[in-house]
Amino acid sequence: MFANASSSSSAQDGGNVVRKILPLGAWEDAKGELALWTGEKIGVLGFRPKPRFEWEWDREEKEGKEEKEFRVRMRRALERQADDVRFVRGLGLAG
Repeated sequence: MFANASSSSSAQDGGNVVRKILPLGAWEDAKGELALWTGEKIGVLGFRPKPRFEWEWDREEKEGKEEKEFRVRMRRALERQADDVRFVRGLGLAG
C-alpha cells in the first residue's frame, strides 16, 4: 500500500503510523480517495474496481495470464481445423 518517499529504508519492525491524511477530491477520478503519509512512505486509500497504479509484478502476471489464454484459444482453433481436415478427408475430397 505504501511506497517509500525516500531511497533510505528504516529498520522498523512495527507498523506504519499515518501522520497526515489528505483528500484527493480535487481530481474527478479521485472519488473519495485519501492520500496517507507516514513521514517516510506515502499511499493512496480508496475503493475502485481497478487499481489506480499497476506494479511491475502485477503487469507481468497479467501478461502471463493473457499469453496462457491466447495459447488455449489457439490450440482449440488448431484442433478444430484439424477436425475439419479429417472430416474432408473422410469424404474423399482431399488428397
